[in-house]
Amino acid sequence: MQSNEIRLQDYISVLYRKKWAVLLSFVIVTGVSTYYALSTPPEFTSSAIVEIETRTLNPDGEVVQDITQSVEYYERIFRTGIFQREVVDSLSTDVQTWVIVTERAVDLEDMVRNNVSLERDNVQSFFRIKASAEDPVLAFRIADISSRLFQRRLREIESQSIQD
Repeated sequence: MQSNEIRLQDYISVLYRKKWAVLLSFVIVTGVSTYYALSTPPEFTSSAIVEIETRTLNPDGEVVQDITQSVEYYERIFRTGIFQREVVDSLSTDVQTWVIVTERAVDLEDMVRNNVSLERDNVQSFFRIKASAEDPVLAFRIADISSRLFQRRLREIESQSIQD
């Protein structure tokens, strides 16, 4: 009569017989993981929250128009070359940013194009601008300057649409 039960002792005996294969696998996986963790530069993420005004008021405080735009509308404004060029120009004139950029040889245009994003926040009419970089101060400066310029750009568009 044969028993189909597998006991713990059976597992231990297999591991003991194949101890070199198990040990080699452990060393290889640990070595590759350690190398990857130590060779990958750290990436810092900073974010800024921007409130989008959806109501336009006249001087008496009455609502002139109530505007609600889609997320894609704001994303298109955020991704325009004009806006991104404005962000790069502002970052270039910022002393803190310029020191980091020259020290680390960072391409600002590429960084703004690939590492800055706009996404809807959990609260209605709020958007989050996220910036990531290898330096925490650089990530902060990019998010800060982008958010201020984005708010200014939205005010310009709104005033232009009211004038039209």
